[in-house]
Amino acid sequence: MSRIFTVCRWEWFKLQRRRMPWILLAILFAFSQLSIWGGYASYAFAAARGGQVLVPTTPTNPGRPRMVSCNALEQDAGSVLPADSSPQVVTSLAMQCQVQKASLATRYQVFAPAGSVTLTLSVAAGLGIILLGILSASVVGIEYGLGTLRPILTRGTGRLPWLAGKYLMLVGVTTAALLLVCAAAAGSGALAGKIAPPPPDGPNLLAISWSSLGISFVKTWGALLAFVTMAGAVTLLVRSTAVGMAISLGYYIGEGILIRLLSIAFDWIDKVGNYLPMRNISTLASFRTNIAAAVNINANGISALHASLVVAAYAIGLAAIAAVVFRRRDVVGAVGS
Repeated sequence: MSRIFTVCRWEWFKLQRRRMPWILLAILFAFSQLSIWGGYASYAFAAARGGQVLVPTTPTNPGRPRMVSCNALEQDAGSVLPADSSPQVVTSLAMQCQVQKASLATRYQVFAPAGSVTLTLSVAAGLGIILLGILSASVVGIEYGLGTLRPILTRGTGRLPWLAGKYLMLVGVTTAALLLVCAAAAGSGALAGKIAPPPPDGPNLLAISWSSLGISFVKTWGALLAFVTMAGAVTLLVRSTAVGMAISLGYYIGEGILIRLLSIAFDWIDKVGNYLPMRNISTLASFRTNIAAAVNINANGISALHASLVVAAYAIGLAAIAAVVFRRRDVVGAVGS
């Protein structure tokens, strides 16, 4: 254990002096904040106008249909609608405005504190997986590229402690990064919720509790760690940062496309896809505290338990295979990227 923690500390010492991980963290932070403040801007625009409706053209008002704010429509419908607008059109526009105002309470929750963290978890589940795949391939494969693995092992570090130390450091970095962006999201959500116009009274379709948010955090964290483990294992097997990165990210993007194409010809392919790694990683990371996830089943019909078991099996299996191969084969010199 002492060797593992020594490797972990040394890996962190090296990593924090590289620019790449900080750039990846900045990208994740920027997209997380952009999604929150984009939601705030969209809500503030809609709240200031009470929503907008499309006014159809009439014989006395030809041309393109135009947008009219619901506030103006409620204050003086005669001044904003064509004079020959039928009562049915007026009633329909009024009903549309009521629906839009009712949805403002839900839109407010998107960037409010709990909702802002949920939004950040969604960003981490998509963009974060790609960024962590790049990081894990770089961390595991850097010694192969520089040719420094042989000197490290000859000093008595040991192959399994070396590998375990790298994985332990990646787990710590992943956890710290996710906590950091979620904490920043909570702060931004609190500020945005305070300066935003208060939502109208109405049903809140995005009721989010902090306890359920914690469950969503754990699921997203587990999905990220699973992909980090698999990307690191692939890199270890191919002994190349660039190739490991290409295979991991290529499979992440290509699995869903391939399943969709094959399912056109074979109906049973979609069922096979329920046991493939990326669909289950995406499923596990996509469980959120909202209406669609209230029954804990996603659009693919995969439960959180099913996704967790499949993801764990792939992560443990690939890591074990990589560790066995790593212990038995010779260490080569520098292979470049």
